[in-house]
Amino acid sequence: MRNVGCIVALMLLVLLSHPSECTHIAVGGEGAGFRSIQDAVNAAEEGDTIEVQSGIYRENVMVDRPLTLQGIGNPVIDAGGNGSCLELSSNGIIVEGFTFINSTSYNSGIDVTGVTDDFGIIQDNYISNNSVGIAIHSSSNITLVKIQLEIINLVALNLIMQHQAPF
Repeated sequence: MRNVGCIVALMLLVLLSHPSECTHIAVGGEGAGFRSIQDAVNAAEEGDTIEVQSGIYRENVMVDRPLTLQGIGNPVIDAGGNGSCLELSSNGIIVEGFTFINSTSYNSGIDVTGVTDDFGIIQDNYISNNSVGIAIHSSSNITLVKIQLEIINLVALNLIMQHQAPF
């Protein structure tokens, strides 16, 4: 019986030291911990959800680890004519409920680079007034659902695949 008690105590210790729930991080709005989406991304750990309240966020956002970016009330990421609005370079990313505007020439509303396994999903987003709507570079297994593209100056969806010769 003593062994069973030790095993149960050990299991509880393992479960409590490795919580399975992700953290929800608030951006914008009253009482939010962050005013910048990029600051929230920088503070987030893998698997966290960043909830972005309605508003205009004049910034370029770069995500390099598995996170969920959840727009509440259709927040706008405005690149302001400086680079891409959103750059994604990790598996396990979910982006939902945003508007992406004003990327510069040859940059995009959403740019996905070097993602090859279980990327995640980009859904329910509006992309307008960008040179390229969505650019996907050397990536695969990307799910796009309900993406609205409008006033795209060059290309709506740009797929650039690099094939490496076997050695």
